[in-house]
Amino acid sequence: MSISGVEKHIPNAVSIEVSRSALSVELSDGRTIPIPVDRYPRLAYATHQERTNWRIMGAGHGIHWEDIDEDISVEGLLAGNRSGESTASLKRWLAATRQPEFQPWKGESYGTPNDLGLPASLLILGESHYGDPKDWGRGITIRVVREYCEGAGYAFFTKILHTVLGPDAPADTSEQRCRFYESTAFCNYVQRSVGPTSDCRPIPEMWEEAAAPFSVTLECLRPTHIVVCGMDLWDNMPAFEGVWAPPSETLIRWFDSVGFPTSLASWRQPSNLLGCYGNSEGQSVVLAIQHPSWRYYQTSAWHPVVERFLQYRPE
Repeated sequence: MSISGVEKHIPNAVSIEVSRSALSVELSDGRTIPIPVDRYPRLAYATHQERTNWRIMGAGHGIHWEDIDEDISVEGLLAGNRSGESTASLKRWLAATRQPEFQPWKGESYGTPNDLGLPASLLILGESHYGDPKDWGRGITIRVVREYCEGAGYAFFTKILHTVLGPDAPADTSEQRCRFYESTAFCNYVQRSVGPTSDCRPIPEMWEEAAAPFSVTLECLRPTHIVVCGMDLWDNMPAFEGVWAPPSETLIRWFDSVGFPTSLASWRQPSNLLGCYGNSEGQSVVLAIQHPSWRYYQTSAWHPVVERFLQYRPE
């Protein structure tokens, strides 16, 4: 991504400000040019520290970000150009530099038809791990799901099972638990421990730095359906142009006959809980639900919504 020759009349970059959503470039002619960050995917996926480690180069004709190997010319900004990097190149960069810290759980039957009436490629997306990470290793998520399948008393995973299969679905034995989790994938979005106890919350930097590893996970698992566990998680997931898309009218209409739980705030309309993420095989449709560990969470209220969602087949 080199910077080409620049005409002399083009103004120089004097200073810039960059945030999670916008790049603002002050020019020598007094203008300030605002640009959405998602026009430059490497900037969109960068951490705050990487995004703010920039320098003006070429006598002010361009800007360089060392940590992410990104160059943007003033000429390109003025022309309204987007990043010239191909999707394939971006995916290679993400895979090489943004691997998830925690490997996702992928059941042995994930991606193949099952006898539970579920999509073959269903991803359950949790929020975060908590506790002391010093002895975890990258396989902590896999270990926790396996421990649950072997009998550990993790209420969160039972609530997920009952939300998807129904409140009366048996989950007392290893066989019953494995039957469900071997047919699905599971991972947590945040890639660091949020603290020592379950009441600790992710800080903004944790949400931000998780976007790129999530993209890698999407490409690895290529789910057709994603159930997002928690409204805070849903509000902090990436909404970059070309990565995320709002729900289609067809998907919204799919829920016309289904009542969403009354515990949702009035502004949480069904259309605000749905969307799509892209992967190299197509789209993953997404539904956000309340966090199963919330004290007022009811599997009986969410099961009809999730059941309806999982019956939907992307166009």
